[in-house]
Amino acid sequence: MGFKRVGCIGCPMTSKSRLMEFEAFPKYKELYIRTFDKMLEHRKEKGLETRLEWKTGEDVFEWWING
Repeated sequence: MGFKRVGCIGCPMTSKSRLMEFEAFPKYKELYIRTFDKMLEHRKEKGLETRLEWKTGEDVFEWWING
């Protein structure tokens, strides 16, 4: 597939290859977003704050990828 390293899909330690990895493995992107949704739900249940711009798992994913 043209990757030059071995590691986790979407690893934040990489820079440019994360987007390529999520394009090659779209189910992983869906799993990350679903997990971020669960994180937001859990934080809301516990009364914990989150960033104001984080309304959905997709919002968190966009922040995480593009920061």
